[in-house]
Amino acid sequence: IGIVSCNTNTELSTEYYEVQVKEALTEGAEDSISVSVSLEYPVSGVSKQVLNRITSHILGKGTNSEETDIQKAVEEYISTTVTNYKETNLPIYEEVQQMGSRLSGMTWEDMLNGFFSGYYNNMVSYTLSAFSYTGGAHGNSGVYCVNFNLKDGSMDKVNIPDYLS
Repeated sequence: IGIVSCNTNTELSTEYYEVQVKEALTEGAEDSISVSVSLEYPVSGVSKQVLNRITSHILGKGTNSEETDIQKAVEEYISTTVTNYKETNLPIYEEVQQMGSRLSGMTWEDMLNGFFSGYYNNMVSYTLSAFSYTGGAHGNSGVYCVNFNLKDGSMDKVNIPDYLS
């Protein structure tokens, strides 16, 4: 299921693309993978070139895709994640089934969340957070933050004295 919603501020209008997928390891298996993606991306308020540069960077960092269409990039990300899950766990599951045993604990979870987290002058900040649980005692998480110049879409460094004045 894909959902699109809107957000606006004084310069940049954005939308969210959200998808949640849950897929069983194999038919009849209790173990599954859940993938949840929610990415905010720009749709207007700056030039088309700037929109494309920002969106391309968000998708590249978030989905590891060179695709510039958000729906295609997210579909590719989910497909790759599900395929990795099945290729990793299905051989073990089948081997245990052949021995007449049951094995649990092969459920994975993957979450990707990206949003614009602040605006200042001609700069916008974006935060991308990811969480992945692939078995074991705990999952892994990470946060990536970047600032974009709204004039040209380049990544910008924050000049703290300017920001505080």
